[in-house]
Amino acid sequence: MSTKLTARKRYLPRIVEGYKLFQALLSNPSVDKIDSFSKDELPGLKRAMNLYGASLRKGEVPDEISREAEQLTASFESSFLRWTKAKDLQTDLQTVDAAFKAYLSFAKIDPSS
Repeated sequence: MSTKLTARKRYLPRIVEGYKLFQALLSNPSVDKIDSFSKDELPGLKRAMNLYGASLRKGEVPDEISREAEQLTASFESSFLRWTKAKDLQTDLQTVDAAFKAYLSFAKIDPSS
């Protein structure tokens, strides 16, 4: 139980902050801002999402819950990286946003907190 509490205290604020930064990026995307987010924020956000997802497991070993969280994190990362390579920045915008929201929904995270 303490692992879940520690994960909630440690990783949840990072995920919520990352979501807020991501939403700010979506509201005004530019190549410079996307590159900055990709280099500065994405690695830490991905790690926080993976570690928080791992804490959702029911036992000591990875289970279907933690594996699904890991898959949702990978889906967000891959859709974001595809978006960074798009010539038209509006192209995959909804896909990236949906991938992040799918993770938040699965992990029962309220980004407004």
